[in-house]
Formats: sequence, C-alpha cells, structure tokens
Amino acid sequence: MVMSPIALVLGAASLFLAVVHVLGGGRAVARPMLAADFDVVARDTMHVVWHGVSAQLALAGLGLIATGLAPSASTEPLVRAVATLYLAYAGLFLWIAIASRRRRALVELGQWMAFLPLGVAGWLATL
Repeated sequence: MVMSPIALVLGAASLFLAVVHVLGGGRAVARPMLAADFDVVARDTMHVVWHGVSAQLALAGLGLIATGLAPSASTEPLVRAVATLYLAYAGLFLWIAIASRRRRALVELGQWMAFLPLGVAGWLATL
C-alpha cells in the first residue's frame, strides 16, 4: 500500500481547512459569537472550542504530512484517526443542520462538504 500521496493530500487539505477556519470563519463566526450578548462562561467556552478546532486542524495537517513523507504500516492508525474525526465532524454538521430545520442550513453549515470527502478518502486509503 502506498500511503504517502494520500497522506500528503489529506495533510495539505487539513492545513488549508485550518487557514479557512481561522481567517474566514473567524470573521464570519468567531467575531460575531464573541460580540454576542450571552453568558460569559458559555461565550468563553465557545472561544476555547474555536481555538481547539483550529489547533486540531493544523496539527492533523502537520501529522499527515509527516506521515506522507515517511510512510510505514504504523502510520495507518494516524490516518484512520484523523479520517474518523473528520467523519464525525461531517456527521455533527449534518445533524445540527438537519435538526435546525432551517431551509438553507445544509448550505449555511456546509463544512460537512469538506470533512466528508476527506474522511472517506482517508479510510479508503488505508484499506
């Protein structure tokens, strides 16, 4: 099994998502959330979660790139773990969008469109 190309692509995609998350999402989601008038503990918790996702996307990208540069059988667990996490993210975005019953929620919460193919590709690459 050749692991390096898919791990490199998934790693680059993860880093790209990290940049989009921080720059685009920061402007569209994080700033309005921080400016909203609601419980300060809830707001600060959401702020921590925001940065946690930023770190996870960046660290996953770096780990996958390192995996792609030095492929071995022992790298499969990392690729599968990241792929599983991305499938979970996709599922959560879909679940919340559908549960909201808003007409455009699947588009407004469209992050699932990035996470789903990356998760599937990661798993397919390790089979």
